[in-house]
Amino acid sequence: MSIDLYAGDWVGASDRPWHPKLLLTSGIHWFAQKLNRVDRTRHVLMIRGIVTVCIFLGSVTVAGISIHYLALIKPMFGLIELLLVIAVLDLRRPWQKALALADAIEHGGLLAGKRLISTLSDRDPSYVDQPELARIIVETMANLFVLRAVGPVFSYLLFGLAGLYAHCFLVLCYTGTERAAPFYMASHWLHSLMVQVSAVISAPLFLLATLAIPEVRSKDALLGMLLHLRRYPAKFNKLIIAATASGLGLSLGGPRKYLAGLVEHPWIGTGTPDAQPAHIRAAAKWYFYGCLVIYGVVIICSLFS
Repeated sequence: MSIDLYAGDWVGASDRPWHPKLLLTSGIHWFAQKLNRVDRTRHVLMIRGIVTVCIFLGSVTVAGISIHYLALIKPMFGLIELLLVIAVLDLRRPWQKALALADAIEHGGLLAGKRLISTLSDRDPSYVDQPELARIIVETMANLFVLRAVGPVFSYLLFGLAGLYAHCFLVLCYTGTERAAPFYMASHWLHSLMVQVSAVISAPLFLLATLAIPEVRSKDALLGMLLHLRRYPAKFNKLIIAATASGLGLSLGGPRKYLAGLVEHPWIGTGTPDAQPAHIRAAAKWYFYGCLVIYGVVIICSLFS
């Protein structure tokens, strides 16, 4: 985490052909081309998807345990494990990209923000206005705290290298694939379960980070989270967004504008929908301080392990 927070831009860059994320992505695409055939029944595709998930999770488990065991014998394998961890962790770049987007919107307006939004979010910004663009960025930072910070770190902390790469595999399977496709149903179900668990772990860490941020109202963030739990007791994946909305005095979510028209989504929070670059900076700071809280938890766990 120290290396990634200090030099994450060049150490963890994922545009190299040997990068583990690219290798996993290539493997997923190869299995999908071979097994996800349109002439097969839904039942067969579901079974093939389950088999694919088992193969990948089994492979990363065997590889992770083997490398960790070898690292106990040969120090060189300890360095390999460190490099494999750094390659997957990506804590610094979301924070930097969010600050760059806040500056772009503040100084260059809506068009400048639209040009850069793809570096942080896969949402289509073609038909959004400036407040909606800012809300997208704030929501994305809340989601990335769960998926890029808490999820990978605690997967490694609890299950070692195997857990870290299982987390990476499920995220890659979920990204850019059809939600209702039978072949991906098993991986999507596991991804949903992983997000729910990560969100529960994230909640106290995220709230603890508010104590060091004057722009965030800690009490409102806690109340927003509790109110969300009261309304949607089984939807933990939106906990952090609810806390973010209440802590920053915003309403997040809401209807989304696309080429096909307006798609209705519920509002989260009771504040203003008029998000500004200042809210983006506060969300970025919240993400960064949350990472520091995770860092402290990791140090404490290492002292008592």
